[in-house]
Amino acid sequence: MGITRDGHLAALTNHRDLHRPPASGPSRGLLVRDVLAGGDRLDVRSTTVYEGFNLLYGPLGALRYHDNLRPTDMPLPPGVHGLSNAFLDTPWPKVLRAKEGLERVIEGDAPSVDALFDLLMDDRQATDTELPVTGLPLAMERAVSSIHIDTPGYGTRCSTVILVSDSGEVLFEERTQGGGRVQEWFRVDP
Repeated sequence: MGITRDGHLAALTNHRDLHRPPASGPSRGLLVRDVLAGGDRLDVRSTTVYEGFNLLYGPLGALRYHDNLRPTDMPLPPGVHGLSNAFLDTPWPKVLRAKEGLERVIEGDAPSVDALFDLLMDDRQATDTELPVTGLPLAMERAVSSIHIDTPGYGTRCSTVILVSDSGEVLFEERTQGGGRVQEWFRVDP
């Protein structure tokens, strides 16, 4: 994830479906770098060589959503959206909880950064009947069903909040975590 001083954003998530054969393409992280360096559009055909991913990118006033599996590249419609390791707005329990929580946080005049980080620390797991079937063993599917993941050897490494004011000022705050607990807070001001 990143944002440039001229207001271009890129955020990438992996697409998790272990039923699909793996692709051995280049690093998906290069896509974030490339679109932030000036690629306002992606060639849909060129991204099929990568392992599955979702990408939000473009100028803040005209973000786009891209996935390379269907493949799709479209303007992001206005509203509150959720994106995890499936397609945009896939109704996984953690996506639904995050969208509902975000709507509550942004109801007021100015969203609280701490309230947004509290939302990102939600470690409630979905019930077995709510779990998606992505090819993970059941215990791991349960563990990754929460917004904040904390398991031995795998979990949420950092959480990031980006707030953009009406005048274009950007707050980018990242909190890194070890063992599921906040160790350091970083705040980058423009």
